[in-house]
Amino acid sequence: MVSPVLQDRLERCRTLPTLPAVALQVVRLCDKPNFDMQEMARAVSSDPVLAAKVLRLVNSAAFGIKREVTAIPQALMFLGAKTVRNVALSFALVKDVRDSERPGFNYEGFWRRSLVCAVAARELAKLAGLPRAEEPFLAALTQDIGMLALAQIEPGYGDFLMANAGPHDALLEKEKAQFGDSHAGISRWLLKRWRLPAEIQSLCAHTHSLEAPSPVKGEEKIARVMGLSGPAADVWLAPDAALAARAFAGLADEVLGLDVRALESLFTSIAASVLEAASLFDVAIGSKDQVEATLARVKVGLAPGEIDSFDPVAAAQKASQPTVDPDDPVGEALRNVILADHDEPVLERALVAMFDEATRSAKVLSVVIVDIDGFARVNTNIGRAVGDRLLKVLGHWFKMRLRGRDVAARFEGAAFVLVLVETPLAGADLVAERLRRQLSEAAFEVGAGRSVTVTGTFGCAALGNEANTPRTLMGKAIQALRVSKTTRRIRTSSIPNAPRRGIA
Repeated sequence: MVSPVLQDRLERCRTLPTLPAVALQVVRLCDKPNFDMQEMARAVSSDPVLAAKVLRLVNSAAFGIKREVTAIPQALMFLGAKTVRNVALSFALVKDVRDSERPGFNYEGFWRRSLVCAVAARELAKLAGLPRAEEPFLAALTQDIGMLALAQIEPGYGDFLMANAGPHDALLEKEKAQFGDSHAGISRWLLKRWRLPAEIQSLCAHTHSLEAPSPVKGEEKIARVMGLSGPAADVWLAPDAALAARAFAGLADEVLGLDVRALESLFTSIAASVLEAASLFDVAIGSKDQVEATLARVKVGLAPGEIDSFDPVAAAQKASQPTVDPDDPVGEALRNVILADHDEPVLERALVAMFDEATRSAKVLSVVIVDIDGFARVNTNIGRAVGDRLLKVLGHWFKMRLRGRDVAARFEGAAFVLVLVETPLAGADLVAERLRRQLSEAAFEVGAGRSVTVTGTFGCAALGNEANTPRTLMGKAIQALRVSKTTRRIRTSSIPNAPRRGIA
């Protein structure tokens, strides 16, 4: 149990995440003795974004349904109410909790590990022959949710985690000494407070082996599956996946009797599922090449023989993920600032730093300016407060679709600046066109079960003879944006005469 003092602090925290109304309604309907399938379908369908994500997941390879499911009632018939409940809760929970993010905590790293834990739990449950895999998925997805609560009430929690980097379970005792309880205990308290289904609470309790209760008779196997979900995720995310896999093999054999062949099958399944899950939940997990490289490295660790010291996965991750080092002059802290608020001096600082780095190392740099079409009308229709929330959601949306070292920043009015490192103009054109198409097809949740669709106009420019300072580079991108708007809306435009090939 969470200590009374800590519980009081948590309960008084106004920014503590809560479950959205649609998720609470789904849980309530599933608990009714006389279950009404149509009522459940209406509840899920009331949130268009949630309904679309549920259908995407149901039609994914994770479920293996041969015919396409096109409506929520069909999903209920194919999967059953509890599975749809767990899927809907997963999406609703992540969507709502992410709205309460605050500076100083590595949210990208948190959601990356949470999602890999969830995928690992689902694949472990399938490997163990357990009947339902979405309950382990939801329970594993929420196993560390207490970290987010600690980040809300302890401003220095992000620094605490950086100072105590190491094995995940080693944090528990340190957290108890520092804050009065561990993130595992707070996770269980939150799930109980949210009144999540009892079986989800029970499964989540087994995810941290050091604090797990004794499983009830008949649930020993699923408890062991949950206990392995976190360590399996740590293998996938380790700096050297080969070394981590070799260490994990002994634990997996001891806990669940998994041999090398079973572990190869497990991590192959994780590789096949994690990219699709990352797309559904808008979590940056790496490129397809990185996922394949991680799997190859895991297999090196599981095979007999020596493990070479060079890890291409770690090298690829360092090149593509945000880090604070001399090669990354912007840094993660600055990225968070310029994404959270429109702060022109901070944006200018970031652009100058990236421009200087590009010119010093003789590399290309591109800028894309995105203007959200007719945003004044959006504000009129939904209100300025909701419009501000939509801009924040859009900022995260752009950021999740760029590489780690690229920047997505708020700009004037309803515009965003995307700074693309080592990207020639032709590459910026491709990125802009991909984002333009995806933006027009997306629906953005703005609260109270309401979603909004928008389009954007794009202008691209790259470092060149006529764009040889940060100011002139931005000027060229603005000029390209004006060309887009005057010729035809909802399109991309770039400045001719800018370099279109990389520098060798």
